[in-house]
Amino acid sequence: MKNDTLTYRRIVMCLVVLTLALATAQAGIFLYQVTGDSAYGAKDIAFEEVRAISEGMVEIRFTSKLETLYYCPGANAKTTNKGIELSFVRSYMERKPKVTYPVTNVKNAVEMITVPTNGKAVFLRDGENLVELFPKE
Repeated sequence: MKNDTLTYRRIVMCLVVLTLALATAQAGIFLYQVTGDSAYGAKDIAFEEVRAISEGMVEIRFTSKLETLYYCPGANAKTTNKGIELSFVRSYMERKPKVTYPVTNVKNAVEMITVPTNGKAVFLRDGENLVELFPKE
């Protein structure tokens, strides 16, 4: 009888721990989906072509890391003394976030954005680092 009670308690304890772990994991996934997007780093983006299409306009063709639940809707921009810093948004597939420069064309998995530069250099923000994509005109 004592062994049966001990076994029962162990089973209940395991079920409680498992339930808490699943609830925590689901809450974490839900929170991430609801609260926001992250950014692709330099290792997650392959730049196919970066070129001036007219004076003060740069076209950036790229492919982002292929993922099942996430995609790149475009890039957000911040203008600084150095130039224009782009952060390529990594968003949950169900979301349609507003971005400064949305992807306008996708052909053969190559995405494209067009950025007005006004003669400034264009950089990729990769954490604390800046990677130059297009020089100052």
